[in-house]
Amino acid sequence: MNSTAITLGIGVLALSIGGASVYTIDATEVAVITEFGAPVEVRTEPGLYFRAPWPIHQVERFDSRSKLLEIEATELLTQDQINIVVETFLVWNISEPQVFLESLRTTETAEARLKDLVVASVAAGLASRKYEQLLKIQSSGQV
Repeated sequence: MNSTAITLGIGVLALSIGGASVYTIDATEVAVITEFGAPVEVRTEPGLYFRAPWPIHQVERFDSRSKLLEIEATELLTQDQINIVVETFLVWNISEPQVFLESLRTTETAEARLKDLVVASVAAGLASRKYEQLLKIQSSGQV
């Protein structure tokens, strides 16, 4: 009976290690495989893959689809000091998963940085133009 328990224990251990070594990548995902936290491989194709079990390899997954970032209305000034309320949006995606993992790690961090960059760029663009340049009327009477 002791040998049966040992065999069963070894079987359960082998099955759990084998199960922890298999992972899948969905068609909407990209993944970065890390070895003790350092990126070692990028997977962009969907499918079934093998890896060393945790804690040696970890799978960091990211959504590869385009994401819409809507930035709340912001009050900005034109060159002639007129206030304008601007509501912007941005469509973005992760094109380099390893760089994304190393520099940002999460989509929340990426969206916070993108929001700051977009607001600063729009503010700089509006600050360099007068209000009448933004709404210039053509000679045909169309806006």
